[in-house]
Amino acid sequence: MRYTRTPEEALTDKAVLLALFFRISDHVNSTALGDRLKIQKLTFLFCYRLFQQRIKALNYIFFTYRWGPFTKDIYEAETDFEQAGLMQRDGQWYSLTENGEMWGSSLYDALVDDIDHEGVVQVMDSVVTEYADKTTGWLVNHTHGLCVVPIGWQEEERLDELPYHLDLTGVLEEEEATALVEIERGLLDSFAMMLGKSSRLLEPTAQ
Repeated sequence: MRYTRTPEEALTDKAVLLALFFRISDHVNSTALGDRLKIQKLTFLFCYRLFQQRIKALNYIFFTYRWGPFTKDIYEAETDFEQAGLMQRDGQWYSLTENGEMWGSSLYDALVDDIDHEGVVQVMDSVVTEYADKTTGWLVNHTHGLCVVPIGWQEEERLDELPYHLDLTGVLEEEEATALVEIERGLLDSFAMMLGKSSRLLEPTAQ
């Protein structure tokens, strides 16, 4: 396990995240996703379940923080999505654009259509079904009360009883994973071109 993503992992993470955003918007029957804090919590619940099952699909580094589990990685994705016209912000509220819904739907369908991604889809669908309708306040309280095992620890502890800056997820190596996401090459290349961030993808993302 490590704490730095490769350019390929960073790109795949954005594809999986947009698929998650589409699944959320489809479930609530609205393009609205919520505020940044809600997005953080929903993404953590998805990412932590994947990490617990050793499914390599979202290589985000979440750690304990004041408002619960936090990662800086989502901020880069949000910026890229806004600049590419996939997401828009109105004050504190984020929503998918029509183009964002189209791309998110295509990426979600690509996961559904590949039997090797069955576990990822099951985790995504269960998290969305359980939590997408919840308010930001409810999600903050819920994640604070979760029992988690920080990396390097042996026993579960309530998240709100842990010190700040303990890592909760990391980047799994392929040999550590029970399954991994590999988006079809043509679709992933088209997604990268649409994001228009090829120069950024040449360098690893530092954590």
